[in-house]
Amino acid sequence: MNARYTETAAHPSRESVLSAMHGEGARQEPSREEAWLRHFEKVRLGGDAFEIAALSLSAARRSLDGDDAEQALTHLNRVERVLGGVPVQWRTLSLQADLAELTGDVARAVRQSPLLEDPMQARQLGELARDRCYAVTALLDRLHDHGARVTLRLRVADLLEAAGDVADASAMRARAAR
Repeated sequence: MNARYTETAAHPSRESVLSAMHGEGARQEPSREEAWLRHFEKVRLGGDAFEIAALSLSAARRSLDGDDAEQALTHLNRVERVLGGVPVQWRTLSLQADLAELTGDVARAVRQSPLLEDPMQARQLGELARDRCYAVTALLDRLHDHGARVTLRLRVADLLEAAGDVADASAMRARAAR
């Protein structure tokens, strides 16, 4: 037996295991992250703002779930930039509400983090979440569909309440009821 074969047999690499399972020319499967990045790049090149925003929101959620609030904010800022150039419609405002919701989630995660160095950071993120809620509210009257306006107003009211802004949440619910 030659020495190289013995080392490979004793400590098989992923490629050699795939080759053994699927034949000599088997390719290595891309990781989930690599596949996501390829898909994101393809969508970005295609210029579909809604898909870019949705993928960025998904990436922000994954980053937050992985306790990486800074990376989550990077993705959320991308969403804000992308949606800033899109005409106002139901889908735009729905994604902006998702943006506000995730920003609030990041603020709560930062506030609860044992690694929090600057308490103002959590407060600023909470204010950013509220600002993003108000940005959605400011654009609601541009929607022609009354039902969509009511649905989004109620959603924003829930987000404001979660952010601790109970008075504005109540006012938003009252306005939705009209």
